[in-house]
Amino acid sequence: MVPSRHEPAYQLTMLVTQSLCFVFSPDPFVKIQLVHGLKLTKTKKTSCMRGTIDPFYNESFSFKVPQEELENASLVFTGKRGGVTGLAKSW
Repeated sequence: MVPSRHEPAYQLTMLVTQSLCFVFSPDPFVKIQLVHGLKLTKTKKTSCMRGTIDPFYNESFSFKVPQEELENASLVFTGKRGGVTGLAKSW
C-alpha cells in the first residue's frame, strides 16, 4: 500500500446572519478572509443587501484548511458597504 501524499484537511464553516455596524449605511455586505499567519489565503463575501441598513444574510461559507495549518489559521470578518470598510473582527 502506497501512503497518500494528501494531508487531511479540516473544513471551517461559518454562518453569517446579520451585520450590526451599518447604521445609516445602505447596500452592506460582509467580507470573510482566511489568513494563515500573516498570509491572506482566501476571501469570500456575502451578497450585497441593497437598500437596507439592517441586513439579514443567512449565508454559509466554508474554507478547507490542511491539518498542519489549522493552528495558525484566522478568520477576519469585515463589514463593508459599496467599497467603504466598516468594523473588522478577527478570530
